[in-house]
Amino acid sequence: MLRVIRGEWVRTVVAGGHVQSPCRVDIAAQIVEKVLDVPVAEGVRVRASAILALLDAREFDAAIEQA
Repeated sequence: MLRVIRGEWVRTVVAGGHVQSPCRVDIAAQIVEKVLDVPVAEGVRVRASAILALLDAREFDAAIEQA
């Protein structure tokens, strides 16, 4: 006689592929400054308030002070 025992069933699936976003957004700055750091990696989802790049503002600050 065959006995049925309740338990967990584990299945592993390994697959390859390419994930593509339904839209792409290009960003640009209205000022030209040296980029000091890019704290996010390509392809990572970010929030609306996330910092995408840190710019060196020394020349910009000097131009404002001179004006």
